[in-house]
Amino acid sequence: MNIIKKLVVVIFMLILAYECVAADIICEYSYGNKQLEIDTYNDTIVHKKYTKNGLFYEYKIKDINNFNELDDYISISNSKGHRITYSLKCFNK
Repeated sequence: MNIIKKLVVVIFMLILAYECVAADIICEYSYGNKQLEIDTYNDTIVHKKYTKNGLFYEYKIKDINNFNELDDYISISNSKGHRITYSLKCFNK
């Protein structure tokens, strides 16, 4: 019985340790002083696409361990295909 309790505690601590690895990142771009809040889990590259308010957003962070405004960007396009790209200034929360 004692070994089962120890096993449960070890599993619980492993789950907590996995959750603590998540790095919260905040990225800013110059379109009206906007910010992105990004949750990552053990990835070095973040590349996401989504649609909001009729606009298509795509952002990429090349290396979450070494932010670089030349490689990290957000691209926003509308339904007509007009696209604008901003560099991201990212930092850990």
